[in-house]
Amino acid sequence: MHVFEHIISVLAPHRCLSCGLEGTPLCLPCTEQLPPAPKCCYKCGKAATRGLCRGCRRDSALTSIAVRTPYAGLAEQAVHRLKFERNREMAQFLGHSLAALCPAGVIAHVPTANRRVRQRGYDQAQLIARALAAQTGNPYGVLLYRQGAKRQLGQGRTVRQEQLRNAFRPAPHGSAKQTPIILVDDVVTTASTLEAAAQVLRHVGYASVHAVAFAWATRPPARPN
Repeated sequence: MHVFEHIISVLAPHRCLSCGLEGTPLCLPCTEQLPPAPKCCYKCGKAATRGLCRGCRRDSALTSIAVRTPYAGLAEQAVHRLKFERNREMAQFLGHSLAALCPAGVIAHVPTANRRVRQRGYDQAQLIARALAAQTGNPYGVLLYRQGAKRQLGQGRTVRQEQLRNAFRPAPHGSAKQTPIILVDDVVTTASTLEAAAQVLRHVGYASVHAVAFAWATRPPARPN
């Protein structure tokens, strides 16, 4: 915790977003009451048990996608506090909430755009990934770097895919290629970012790449012309 944030936590202690318990931004009982994410394909929305339907898995660099909860209500507030209100401690609780979804392997985060990291002073996905690694005992490693800084928020799948071309590059020193990789992110919308990151890792030889995210943000259907 930064010195300034420590001072703030002493003068104005965190309170749970849901129940108001002092001393924590999101208490464990409230975290456990978050509704589970639907058992569906997070790319096309069809029913699926591993986050990818048969058709999408066939064309995907991802082995599986696991998401904790829908991006609404308490979950949306928690992510907002972490990303836009400098509540770094929230990442610990989001990371802990993903422990039951995390397979064995090396945990790595999906890097946030560099401009966003400079604005916030941290990469929220990296904080969540480190918390998840500490909770599960899995090793953590930096396997990807982000290139470019185009805004992804609010964009559809086609625009995201175009923006994400060459958005990631592999770290020069990685892990054993036969070791499963678990990519961690805060929110999944179209899975395009996870897909782009997984493609880079598979291209350099990693045999399996799983994805774990805290929340799934569904997009409204397109309006007819």
